[in-house]
Amino acid sequence: MSTYGSDLQLRGVRVERLIYHINNEFEDLDNIENVDISIIPTPKISRENKGCGLLELEVTLFDEDYLEKKNPLYLKIKLVGIFEDTQNTPEEEDVFVKYLPNAISMLYSYARAHIASLTGMFGIDVIQIPTVNILKLLDDVKHGKD
Repeated sequence: MSTYGSDLQLRGVRVERLIYHINNEFEDLDNIENVDISIIPTPKISRENKGCGLLELEVTLFDEDYLEKKNPLYLKIKLVGIFEDTQNTPEEEDVFVKYLPNAISMLYSYARAHIASLTGMFGIDVIQIPTVNILKLLDDVKHGKD
């Protein structure tokens, strides 16, 4: 391992849920701009080994009221990543106390790729969701902001 390597390992990623509805009344599905996005991370620590955990990341584009709000679509994807701190010892903090921002960042990159691929395959404009400031996201989640 290099000097800059990480002890955080992503052991697996899967899409647990995908909801997609399109607004056929939207005028230009080939030019979607200003995407409303919501990101909700939910970390869960293994009972047997606090160096292992599961992170659920729910990413929503627009919301369920997309028709009333005249938005182009509603997309919700929930990804699950399995993470391990390979150097964790029993007296250390759990994997997400040490690495939650890193884990969210890793899983969010999968969400971005899935959303871009799916929207392209669905025959509409490929939606490239923006990168995010994970530390600000965690601060907003901590303080109950949307």
